[in-house]
Parts: sequence; structure tokens; C-alpha cells
Amino acid sequence: MCVYRSLSSDLVNDKLLFELLNSVLKNGYTYKPLIIGKFNFPHINWDNWTVLKSDDSSNLFLWCLRDNYAFQYVDKPTRARSNDMPHILDLVITTDDFVQEIMHSSPLGNSDHAVLQIHCKKTEPIPINADKFDLNKGHYDALRQSLCIDWGTLFDACDRYK
Repeated sequence: MCVYRSLSSDLVNDKLLFELLNSVLKNGYTYKPLIIGKFNFPHINWDNWTVLKSDDSSNLFLWCLRDNYAFQYVDKPTRARSNDMPHILDLVITTDDFVQEIMHSSPLGNSDHAVLQIHCKKTEPIPINADKFDLNKGHYDALRQSLCIDWGTLFDACDRYK
């Protein structure tokens, strides 16, 4: 999943983003999510997962990650511009330990964000003896015939039993 959160995002929009993240991260039992993006939380200290300045959105974001036992892998600033303090704004988030390495490269063009190269070791089990359907052997005429129902009469009959 790729995310872009505007620096001017309000709390209502952020809460919607956190709901989406919760949904993606909580479904980790069926797949291992990898969330990459520009989250724009400059007030979070990722060394100790604290908020440096009172900011509801930053606090809620940290709680979202903690509640889902998520890892955040970027440990060096990804944005630096002239005299501004460098920040980690671009994040790599998972609920599993498959990110092996993140390399920071120079920004492209006029950008002030580092290019991140992410190396993962992610394997999914290969199903053995998986059922495969031969669609050429379907009984399509019988299927069509079974769907030839007088729906109006059927629904009228159902209404009589209410």
C-alpha cells in the first residue's frame, strides 16, 4: 500500500487514514502488509517513538502503529532542505520482519526527499495440490436454465408470507 498524507491534513482526514491503516494492518493474518509513503509527521522522534511537540495526529498515528504491533523501519532523515532540521517523513511500515535493508539515495530532480531503496525477503507459501477448475467442462446450459426464474412471481409469493 502506498500512502501520501499532506502536511496540511486535518484531524478528521487523519482519523480516516488511521481507520484505513487499522484495516490493512489487522488483516495481516491473510497477508503481510507493506505500507510505504510520505506520512509527514515531523514531530515524531522515531528513535523512541515519542511526540516532540503537542500534536494529536502524531499521537494517534503512534497509537495506531502500536495497537497493530507494526514496525517502522526508516531510521535516517528522508527530507532535508537548506537550514531546516532534517526529518523522517517517509516511512516503511509492516507487521512482520521481512524488510532486510533500506538504502537512502540522493533526491531526484528538484525534490528534497531521499529516494529509498527497500530490500525485502518476503516469501509466501506455495499451495500444494491446489484445486484447479476446468472451465471448459462447466454445465453452462443447465446453469442458464436454472436461472430462468419468474422473479416477480417468486417475490410476490414471499411478500404474502410477511
